[in-house]
Amino acid sequence: MSNRVVKMVSVSAIALMMGMGIAGTAVAEKDDLHMTVNKTASSMTTTIDDTITLKAGIMFKTDSAVLSKDGQGIINERINKYRGHKTQVFDIEVTGYTDKRGSEEHNQKLSEARAQSVADHIAAQSDIPSDKIVVTGMGKSEAVATTAEGMSKERIVVIHLVGKMVK
Repeated sequence: MSNRVVKMVSVSAIALMMGMGIAGTAVAEKDDLHMTVNKTASSMTTTIDDTITLKAGIMFKTDSAVLSKDGQGIINERINKYRGHKTQVFDIEVTGYTDKRGSEEHNQKLSEARAQSVADHIAAQSDIPSDKIVVTGMGKSEAVATTAEGMSKERIVVIHLVGKMVK
């Protein structure tokens, strides 16, 4: 059975279990999102492990850490699914990366500033406290690409959410 089929069966199992009001646990995985749902007679707890990778070219102008309007919209769209729950306990890591062009010091500062810009936007647009958001800049420490296309893939900001939601 392929991964795609297994994922569809897992998601169907959750839908069936939740729709029928059966107490229990189910797990679903979809690409970079991992969710575990536990349902009891009074509540449904969802454990989230979600990694969101944002291309810096869409989020920021070249050599800038100012989040674009399009970037704000993309982040809002991705975090909206976590709103409207009674209890939210989240730990979020926001990590910025650059390509290998430019000095190590400049790229380190740029990656940190971009990650901080994304973290500030998340805190401002959600009820997630800023002390639950860890910001890291990786600079060009993991950059290896030598082509323009490859380097564009290295210029990213990654948001990693881990938490529990009760609905």
